[in-house]
Amino acid sequence: MNSRKKNKAEDKFVRIAVINHDKCKPKKCNLECKKYCPPNMMGKECIDVEKTHQIAKISETMCIGCGICIKKCPFNAISIINIPAGLKKDLIHQFGDNGFRIHRLPMLKTNSVLGLIGRNGTGKSTAMKILSGKIIPNMGDFTNKDLTLDMVKDFYSGSILQKYFNDLAQKNISVVLKPQYVMQLKKMKGNIKKYINKFNNFKDPKPIIDKLELDHLLDRDLKDLSGGECQRFAIALAILQNKDMYIFDEPTSYLDVKQRIKASQIIRDVFNNFDDKPNKYVIAVEHDLAILDYLSDQICCIYGKPSAYGVISSPFNVRDGINIYLKGYIPTENIRFRNEEFTFKIKTEISYDDDNTDFNLTKYKDQIINFDNKFKLNIKNASIKNSETILLLGENGTGKSTFCDKMAKLFEGASYKKQNVIIDFYGTVKMYLTKQIGSNATNASFSNEVLKPLEMNNIMDNQIQDLSGGELQRVAICECLGRNTNLYILDEPCAYLDCEQRINLSKVLKRFIFNNKKQAIVVEHDMSMTTFIADKVILFEGQPGINCIANSPCSLKVGMNKFLKNINVTFRKDETTKRPRINQLNSVKDREQKEAGNYFIF
Repeated sequence: MNSRKKNKAEDKFVRIAVINHDKCKPKKCNLECKKYCPPNMMGKECIDVEKTHQIAKISETMCIGCGICIKKCPFNAISIINIPAGLKKDLIHQFGDNGFRIHRLPMLKTNSVLGLIGRNGTGKSTAMKILSGKIIPNMGDFTNKDLTLDMVKDFYSGSILQKYFNDLAQKNISVVLKPQYVMQLKKMKGNIKKYINKFNNFKDPKPIIDKLELDHLLDRDLKDLSGGECQRFAIALAILQNKDMYIFDEPTSYLDVKQRIKASQIIRDVFNNFDDKPNKYVIAVEHDLAILDYLSDQICCIYGKPSAYGVISSPFNVRDGINIYLKGYIPTENIRFRNEEFTFKIKTEISYDDDNTDFNLTKYKDQIINFDNKFKLNIKNASIKNSETILLLGENGTGKSTFCDKMAKLFEGASYKKQNVIIDFYGTVKMYLTKQIGSNATNASFSNEVLKPLEMNNIMDNQIQDLSGGELQRVAICECLGRNTNLYILDEPCAYLDCEQRINLSKVLKRFIFNNKKQAIVVEHDMSMTTFIADKVILFEGQPGINCIANSPCSLKVGMNKFLKNINVTFRKDETTKRPRINQLNSVKDREQKEAGNYFIF
């Protein structure tokens, strides 16, 4: 009886073995995976690896799922996972033996924006490369060297993807991809005008250039652009081309809230730009949930295990899709892919006895910063209390990073994570953190409070020079929080992090600052994150790049309302998850909130 029940349970799942090619180093270990594998010890060859091999190989048919190789591998390179058996027929692409595999592709729809939400490393980039024709999917047959798009077309017989891949095979579909890492554009030679003229298909590109605030930058060399300028230039370059498929990979990194909303509006207008191609596809990958909500018409959730496998869900309406992802349960598939549900309940403002000077540890007076008479920042006095996180809120160019630089110099010993993370170090993450933060790199309390929630154990043995943008960001955050000081300054800590990592980081920051009675100054443009971590707000106002004011701290409610009023945007609260949602301009809700003066509803 028990045996029959066990067999039925096993029939519901398929065991896969995935080896991370970047982590597996047979020449630097004692081949522990092979040595301790039970089938190998019985004379079978479940794991094939030698010192001369580039990477180990695991037989999925012989693997008994004991998990010993996972625990014994010194580089955390092995994943043995049971996935639903039904996914086997949906396998779209696999990167070789024991390689990453992706199941399903987004179901496209013309003249609508399809948003993708999911963790880094679960296949979003792979899916986009397949849809752009850069990768021809092998449907799991990774030994086949004669792959064609016609095979893919037949695989999707009867669906909209059959027509899409048929058009792609016949070269009847042209695709443009806005890259994720826009800072790489700085390596291109020439100025913005050169590339606008080269790729523009508009009769008059000026409206797009003006909306993206590039008009005064046309003669600037790409190597001299800031992160936000690179992002706006990349969006313009994609929009100005007359294509059938537009793919935007993280289009709001480095942009402030106002610029994010403008960029979203411009992307949504892509369907109205050219009359000769009325039917267009648009896909957007975005980790800022408020922007993803505002930008998209439909949402596909992507779940799985990073670097092992990914599954793309069927499309949902925007609100349901994002809330389903936050809940971690897909009802249409009866799949729970995360045990924890995410909500954005905002903690009420911390109350202190202002007469108790023990709480007023960080104070500064009115001061003015001048940069060669080109930019002036007027900083108003303030005090930051223990367990308090101050959010710097304002448009790009209003002096937030300048303010952070000033505070880091003013308060000796402050721990400062800068906006652009550059780590010039040869060695592993563990070696680097040990050098920078000493015993905290191995301290049990710091590990439980910071390292584990930020999933640092997975990358401790990775080389610093091999890290992705998101991994570098997490290393820099851990380095910042690992220093024993009172004031922590973090400039855009959510950049390059996926939505789950952002939520985890927000919890880590909130807990760390509050429990340890520290103070924090944070610059962040992701509104879902800022409203979760901030106790008070310093609002930056004025003419960006010319003359600005850093006001004294005010309450979160007052600061948010004033800021959103300045940029003419209203936010409402999702009743289920409490996450902030942007109201469409001039919608009934937008007009009601503006009339009532409630630009941000908690």
